[in-house]
Amino acid sequence: MSTAISREPKSSDEETAPGEALPEPALVAEVKDFVRSLVVVDKHILLYPKEGRVVQGSLGALFSAFQKFRAAAGGPLRLEVRQLELVYEDAVVYQEARAEVSLASRLHKDFVKEVVFQEDLTLEELMEFLVCLKESRAMDRVEDDLCTLFWEKDFTHVQVKFLDDMATDLGPSSAPAAGARPERMDLVRFSIDEEEHERLQRLVAERTERLSDGDPALELTEVDLKAITQLADAEEAYFPLYDFLSILVQIRSQGEDFQSFQDAMSLVRSVLVALFTRFEFAHAEGMIRKLKDEHRWSLTDAQRQALKEMLRSLCDKATLRFVGIFLRQAQDLPAEHDVFKLMAALEPEAAPYFCELLSHRQHAPAIREVLRGFGGGLSDVYAPYLLSPDPDMACAVMDLLLVTDKNAGDRIAAGLRHEDERVRIAAAKSLVELGDPRCGPSMAPLLRERSVELASLAIQFFAKTTCPAAFRDLAAFTRTGRFLDLDHPTKEQCFKGLLDADPEQGIRLIADDLLRWSIFEGKRSVQRKRASLWALRHHPRPECLTLLRRLAKRKHGQLGAAARCVLGIVESAARRRDLASKGVRDG
Repeated sequence: MSTAISREPKSSDEETAPGEALPEPALVAEVKDFVRSLVVVDKHILLYPKEGRVVQGSLGALFSAFQKFRAAAGGPLRLEVRQLELVYEDAVVYQEARAEVSLASRLHKDFVKEVVFQEDLTLEELMEFLVCLKESRAMDRVEDDLCTLFWEKDFTHVQVKFLDDMATDLGPSSAPAAGARPERMDLVRFSIDEEEHERLQRLVAERTERLSDGDPALELTEVDLKAITQLADAEEAYFPLYDFLSILVQIRSQGEDFQSFQDAMSLVRSVLVALFTRFEFAHAEGMIRKLKDEHRWSLTDAQRQALKEMLRSLCDKATLRFVGIFLRQAQDLPAEHDVFKLMAALEPEAAPYFCELLSHRQHAPAIREVLRGFGGGLSDVYAPYLLSPDPDMACAVMDLLLVTDKNAGDRIAAGLRHEDERVRIAAAKSLVELGDPRCGPSMAPLLRERSVELASLAIQFFAKTTCPAAFRDLAAFTRTGRFLDLDHPTKEQCFKGLLDADPEQGIRLIADDLLRWSIFEGKRSVQRKRASLWALRHHPRPECLTLLRRLAKRKHGQLGAAARCVLGIVESAARRRDLASKGVRDG
């Protein structure tokens, strides 16, 4: 519902009392919003191309402000132009004291008295009006003034009243002829009384105090500033080749000549390679992302395949070597650098070359994340690099296999044969995390390594993953001196793996050792027997319970104390299971 705007003249009894602020007419807030947007677009059009995102974005905001006014007012928007102000219905909606930057001053200088925006104003007309304002700034030629430019455009829904028009509307001029002088000048009739003079001074003082920080109509809110910043950033990121690419692909994809589309792909590839050679990775990445966005194009299956082949062709070594050159020259690069974004935008066919770049230690984490983004299915590509002489490259590829392929245990196991111990340790840790039983035969030889860390990793693997083939290796390891170098939890894990591999033989082996406890009371023997005793708690079989009860009867020595402790743990766990099962049956 439109709101009609009417301003009834006040009667003498309704005049504003001294010191009382004049009430603002309706819709002043909407008009101020429109004028504020007008000032923003007028500034942007001087700095950016009118087709750019910044100008188009601020123009859209201006048109939205006009539509909001039109919906509320139901009539045209009239702005009276004064020397330093724009006025709507006697209310100042714009004020700028600096004439050199004042929009009102520029209009007033071109003898504009009033600007009227009709209800059916279009976005195109609004843009043309702003272009006129821009061009009128250059006053080198007389024909470039706003009046001439305005009439050349032949506007339909924008009216500008100039001084000549206003003078014509007033009829014949009553100004005295040049050289004439009135016989008598009555200055008294132009004077005001003292009370009116004081009232006007108070109004001026109140307005000056209220607007001490400037006209609020010109203040930009946080939302306005954020929007302007976003538009400026978008304009800064704008690259003309984006438009060229869009137009080229769009036109060539609509034709029936497939060869024409292939020629377009060759041209686009040449542009991308040129960007690679100039290290303009951000622009290259932006173009590739746009090409891969299938929602932008209406392509046939053949055209889509040609586009994919062109993108895959960028992954050849000749093109990607420029990425390697850049990485060799660069030192510290953040993970969000443009070169890594470009690498992530390429096809998985680039993975082999990127694996070679893992030799750059400072960039290896970022490159590994790029390769991780390619997903699984590349284990066969990564596996050969596990035996690379460069240990950093081998470890990086191992981490990559671990996160991209949960079935890559057999491939990671190849790293256990690497000459560098760091790689063997990394491979062992990866296999422990995977817990793949098929890797048990590959882990068993680590029990014969001199490295205590490798032996410990093998024990962790067998304590976590059942491997019957490892029983003999574990049993032999418990009798070595390297076993005694382990801490107690690892010793217990060793016996647990042994019991998991073959429970019957494991219990028989432990029972024989425990029964000889009273004969061999040496420190090392005690450590071995104590660890084997604690491992029995993981296998509460009847044979284990019988053995524990028999040993618990011994009142003296470490054997009896350890047996009683382990037996208590096993029996408590059994009671909890019985209570839980009974509760389920009762329920």
